[in-house]
Amino acid sequence: SLEHTSVDSRAVDGVQDIFAVSVTDSDGDSASTDLTIDIRDDVPRAVNDGAEVAENDEITVNVLENDLFGADREVILTGAEIVSPLDPAPGEVYFNPDDGTVTFVPVPGFAGGEVRIRYTIEDSDHGPDGTGGGDRDSAVLILDVAGDSTPEIDVSPDVGDRNMVDEAGLDDGGSQAATDLEKTSGSLNISTGNDVLASLTINGENLTNGGTVMGDYGILTVTRNGNTFTYSYELTGNAEHGAPGSATDAVLLESFDIIVTDSDGDSATATLDIDVKDDVPQQFSPGEHELTNGTGMLDLADHIGADGLGALVFDGSLGGLPAMDVDGNRLNVAGQALSYRLADDGRTLYAETAFGAEDGFRVSLDAAGNGYTVEVMGDVTNSSSVMSAARVVRTTGAGVLGTVLITAVVEDGSGNPLQLGSESVRVFNQYGVDVTLDVSVLPEGDGIRVEGLQDGWEVRVETTADRPFASVDFVPQSGETSLEGSDGFMVSEPRMDLALDLALVATDSDGDGITSVLTLTREATGELYVGGNAEQTRTGGDGDDVLIGDAGGVNVEPAGNYNISLLVDTSGSMSNTFGSSGQSRMALAKEALRNLVQQLANHDGTINLQLVDFDTEVGTGDVITFMNFSADDLAAVEAFITGMVAEGGTNFEDGFDSARDWFAAQANGFQNMTFLLTDGEPTYFRNDNGSLGGNGSDYTATTVQNSLDAFSDLVQFSNVAAIGMGSGIRNDILSFFDNTNVVTANGSIDVNGDGINDVTGPRGQPQIVLEGNQLEAALEEAARSLLPLGGDTLSGGAGDDVLVADTLNSDSLGWVNGDTGVTFAAGTHDGLGYAGLYEYLKWGINGGTAPQSNQIIDHVRNHLADLIDNERTDGGTNRLEGGSGNDILIGGAGDDTLIGGEGNDTIFLGFGADTVVWNAGEQGASGAPANDTVEGFSLGNFGVSAEADKLDIADLLDVADTADIADYLYAEEGGAGDTLLHIKSDGGINAGGGNADQIITLAGLDMGGQDSVNFVQQLIDQGQLDIE
Repeated sequence: SLEHTSVDSRAVDGVQDIFAVSVTDSDGDSASTDLTIDIRDDVPRAVNDGAEVAENDEITVNVLENDLFGADREVILTGAEIVSPLDPAPGEVYFNPDDGTVTFVPVPGFAGGEVRIRYTIEDSDHGPDGTGGGDRDSAVLILDVAGDSTPEIDVSPDVGDRNMVDEAGLDDGGSQAATDLEKTSGSLNISTGNDVLASLTINGENLTNGGTVMGDYGILTVTRNGNTFTYSYELTGNAEHGAPGSATDAVLLESFDIIVTDSDGDSATATLDIDVKDDVPQQFSPGEHELTNGTGMLDLADHIGADGLGALVFDGSLGGLPAMDVDGNRLNVAGQALSYRLADDGRTLYAETAFGAEDGFRVSLDAAGNGYTVEVMGDVTNSSSVMSAARVVRTTGAGVLGTVLITAVVEDGSGNPLQLGSESVRVFNQYGVDVTLDVSVLPEGDGIRVEGLQDGWEVRVETTADRPFASVDFVPQSGETSLEGSDGFMVSEPRMDLALDLALVATDSDGDGITSVLTLTREATGELYVGGNAEQTRTGGDGDDVLIGDAGGVNVEPAGNYNISLLVDTSGSMSNTFGSSGQSRMALAKEALRNLVQQLANHDGTINLQLVDFDTEVGTGDVITFMNFSADDLAAVEAFITGMVAEGGTNFEDGFDSARDWFAAQANGFQNMTFLLTDGEPTYFRNDNGSLGGNGSDYTATTVQNSLDAFSDLVQFSNVAAIGMGSGIRNDILSFFDNTNVVTANGSIDVNGDGINDVTGPRGQPQIVLEGNQLEAALEEAARSLLPLGGDTLSGGAGDDVLVADTLNSDSLGWVNGDTGVTFAAGTHDGLGYAGLYEYLKWGINGGTAPQSNQIIDHVRNHLADLIDNERTDGGTNRLEGGSGNDILIGGAGDDTLIGGEGNDTIFLGFGADTVVWNAGEQGASGAPANDTVEGFSLGNFGVSAEADKLDIADLLDVADTADIADYLYAEEGGAGDTLLHIKSDGGINAGGGNADQIITLAGLDMGGQDSVNFVQQLIDQGQLDIE
């Protein structure tokens, strides 16, 4: 190689080889020239290089490796510089001439991209003298530098694609507290590339190494394990969700702001969202309670959820609706329909006959939603109602029969009479026995005339609800007849089972709601019905009834023993003339008193008598008493009555206190009775210091209230019958001083008409009387002879009923009449029938208190075997139908028809040729048969033998006849000497009768050694088994 002087790697640098050339021809001519050869320099050739560089990495590249060196010996690297980008500078460049490498060091945070570095090479081609530079060339090192890593974060829930917690899982009040629904968890997937994590902050809290941060509704916990981050979130309390239907009703959002920063300061953000699901109330159990006073619990607290109770109310749509049971029957009290009224707070529901009457029932929900209270004010029924008005008849003495004319006015405001038929009138004796057929009930004009009424009997008018009346008048038709009581509504056709649903709405504190129902139920109460000895027809209800066809026996009414106080008003106004008689009120009062004490002197029982003469006060000589009052005392009592003088004011309080103190001193167990005879209102009273209060002429709220306080003390000892004289008396005030027939439990009245001075208390129904016989005490009638028994039709309806065709036998019962002291030992009063049972319960069990129907029902059921009359051979022809339920039917002495109906019934046949009937549909099921027991079945030719009985199963069987009866019926003897008839109503009875759907047990009757076929055929041949 040659030494060139130029550093231009591409040009000729003047190095030549020159040769002088001379040419001579043959003649010697010559020519010369130079042969010049240019010697081109073999310069180095730089070739572009390239490389990829990782983020933040420096790189060293030998750029000479691909360059061409040429013939001028070794090439060296003489320089390197960044040519792009220049601003900002991507980094620093270093080159090493010794090894031909270029090093690039990026600045921190360089965003990456293409970096161009121009480098220069030079060979060793110096000048001839060894001076000057070598040949040079340049190329570019192109670096592809990876961009700066920025942090990345991904929130990854463990379950699903979103984080959710549910208030239901909260331990304190959550509806599903046993679960972990209040928690969620997941991972924070953080990537920083070639950088390292500098910090992790959540909601401004540094959680680089883990930790907790409080959110709005719960706690977020971050855990770091190396470079792995996990999170867990726990809801710590219920959140305030939006109103129902709003965007935040069901779900609220809990958000956490996450910032991740790497080592070179780059950051990334993310949001960790937690859906907070509202714990809406869950379905809570329906409540159920009997329609009777009491309280009950609801499990709403366990289902209301974490938000807590907002309110528990009745469904607002109930307000104003008619009260009906689930079968659509209207509920009523005393014949008047009930409607619902809802209190303003929605937590109390009233069922009442008129707005504010509160005479049906009310149900109150407690504010905490834990339970309810049921209060029943009236006799609520769902049966077909009847309107009923009744009076008790009083006659002047034993053996005297009364007559009453009854008229009614329609309820349409016209004043027209309501046409009553004989079926509208019913009469009951003092034992509650229906004796309607023992009296004369005949139309007379616009009314009904009832004759033959005995003392103490009740006359009742009943009309169905579609024939309501506005009023009923009972008018005695002789001076020997008077009446007690007043009009009133009663309900009772036989009652049905009752169930009514009351809709409930529960809301939590943020308005989420759930509905349920409170069901009120009542099983129909058992009805007690005792018919008179004539033919009766009666159908029971849904309850467990006891229906007795005939009272039977001897009707005994022992005389009673009484302590009687007569309080007589002798104030000055009693001297006024009364009515058209021309007599003064005082004279009429004396006449009535004389008539009364004459009757009391002849009373069979014992009477202790007090007379009180009160006016301004009760002073010395104004009270007289008689123990064991008799005719011997009439002269003394006459003198006392004659000495009464009308003067002064009216002091009810002194009169009441006198009677109270007298009754309190009696310890004889007699019945206490008080009669108040007055023509006005109280005008005097006693102050606390014992002095007189009042002005003697005007009644004030203070006077009435003090009198009422004294009256309240008196009624702790005695019933008080108030009797007013004259049309000017204020009946609304006098009603506070009568408790014989309380019609308002807590009435009030504005005494002065100013709306301020009210008097409040129970109110009765005083009478206005003119005759002394209206003050008569209760006299009892004498014994009568044994009464014949009638044929009755009794239907039990639903329930487990007891039907007695004729009467009960009370001969074995014993008691002592506490009023008369007469002993009725067992066996000494044969034939009393139902009356004997009544008297036994009254005196032998209750100590003189009349038994109520429920006590009689229970006693009959519990002692039925002792009460069945197996001795009387006379009796009517009765029809007993048990209906559904497990009934007991007791036939009488006549030829009765007995139908047990559905259920497992027990049927006692008694005397006579009885027929027991089974109808289609009354059987059970194959493998679960109905089981009926017939007691007292007698074999013989039916219709010939007076005691031969018959089983009628024709309607029960599908198509049986004598040819195939064995396909329907199998007979066998039981282990106790009974005969069992296994019946399959649709045929196909198997061997042994195991698939029967009806079993009839003939108790105490064996088959006489016969097999099934022969025994059944015997019954058919004797007319004792009807199958077609």
